[in-house]
Amino acid sequence: MISLKGLFASSKWYTKVGLLMGIPVFLMLFSAAICAIINHVAGIDTAQADSQHLLWMQAFQSGCTFILGGWLYAYLTSAQPAQYFGINRYPAVKCALVGKAKDEWGILGNFGRASVVVNGVEFSNTEKLFQCMKFAHLPVIQEIYAQNSWGIKKKAQKKEYQVYIREDWPRIFLDALKFVLVTKYEQSEEFRNELERSKGLYIVEDETSRKKGKDADAYGTVLKGDEMVGPNLLGQFLMELSDTGKLDYTLPADALDFIEHLK
Repeated sequence: MISLKGLFASSKWYTKVGLLMGIPVFLMLFSAAICAIINHVAGIDTAQADSQHLLWMQAFQSGCTFILGGWLYAYLTSAQPAQYFGINRYPAVKCALVGKAKDEWGILGNFGRASVVVNGVEFSNTEKLFQCMKFAHLPVIQEIYAQNSWGIKKKAQKKEYQVYIREDWPRIFLDALKFVLVTKYEQSEEFRNELERSKGLYIVEDETSRKKGKDADAYGTVLKGDEMVGPNLLGQFLMELSDTGKLDYTLPADALDFIEHLK
C-alpha cells in the first residue's frame, strides 16, 4: 500500500513546499477547534474567560502546533535526503543533455541502449529494472517486465498500480536508482566510456520537451533562458559515478526477490 509519505515523496517540489508551509496553519486551526470543543463541553464562555484560562488555551495551541508540526515535518521529509532535492542551475552550453535514447548522450539515461543482467535475468535497460523494483505485486512486475521502451514507464504510472508500490519505496528509491546505475556501470563499457567523455560537462536529464513549460520533476531539469534548472537527481548521481566510479547504497534484503519469478 502507498503511504502518506509515499504520496509526499512523489509530489512536485513546489507541492512539497506548499504542503510544508501549510502544516503550521492547519495545526493552528486544528488546535483552535479542539479548544473550542473543550470550552463548549465545559460550558466556558471565552468572551468572559479570565486571563489565566486564555493563557492556557494559547499555550495548548502553541504546543500542538510545535509538537505535531515537528513530528509531521520529520515524518514526511525523512522519505528522502534533502541534499539531493534542491533546485540546481547549470549553464546550458556546458551541459551533457540526457534526453532520448537515440540522442548523443542517450546511453547515460535509464532508457539508454545498455542491457543489464541481475541474478540471471536480463533487463533491456535500467529503467525496466528500476520500475520493477518499485512494486511489491508480482503480476504488476511481470507486466512491466514485458514492456519495451516508454511502455515501461507508462505501465508503471497507471493509477490503479499505485496501491501496489512497496511501502518502503519512498525510503529506498534513491538507493534503488544508485543500484541500477552502478550495475550498468559495471556491465557496460560504452556507458563507462561516455561517462568519461562527459567529464568537464554538467550531466543533466533534459525534460524540456516533455514538460512543455512546466517545472522539472525530481529527476531532471528544464531549459529556462540559458540555464538548465531543476533538482537533476539522475544527473547528480551520474556525475558522482563519473568522478568516483561508485555510489554507496543499501537495499533491503527482499529488494530483488521478484527476479526469481521472472526466470
